Amino acid sequence: MLLHLHTRADGDGVVILSGSGEVSERPATAWLPEIGEAYAAKYAAAMEAYGMGLEAIAEKFHVVIEVVPTRLQAW
Repeated sequence: MLLHLHTRADGDGVVILSGSGEVSERPATAWLPEIGEAYAAKYAAAMEAYGMGLEAIAEKFHVVIEVVPTRLQAW
């Protein structure tokens, strides 16, 4: 699997991770104790724009894909 991420606000920085991925047996709400604080900090503006809090987003977008990277490319 390949995962492409923008690393800069202007969209110019790119990171590509390759490796394996699978759908987590745990729904997004089960991940909140581990990643909720960081997710909320990063996506605060988006959550406000959606008019949804963290719990509501985790319930609506409940599928989590766990990625185990084996290679990284960045520029």
